[in-house]
Amino acid sequence: IPTVDGKAAGLFWIVPWDGGLWGCHWAMAPQYRGWATIEAARETAAFMFANVPPGQLDYLVGMTPATNGPSLAAALAVGFVQCGVFPGYFGFDDAAILYLRRPVNGQVQEG
Repeated sequence: IPTVDGKAAGLFWIVPWDGGLWGCHWAMAPQYRGWATIEAARETAAFMFANVPPGQLDYLVGMTPATNGPSLAAALAVGFVQCGVFPGYFGFDDAAILYLRRPVNGQVQEG
């Protein structure tokens, strides 16, 4: 559970899917949106990369509504890279497709 000043600020959960895919979702209470959300996402990614061996998890892939500027900005601040668009995924809104590559020697890698 992500915390801010010792208080629960949101939650994240990990869902294994068939075929070796994993889903990871996070949510933050509205009063903690901003840097707390970015730190929670970074911690979630670090947890996933630390607990699933290389070769089994080398990329995290995410989607957010393409018109949701704050969510896109937060994902980019975490280190995600936008790599495409899924038309109409959220009904009348496209999904921005993002990825985060496993760090190599502690360094975030693009591509």
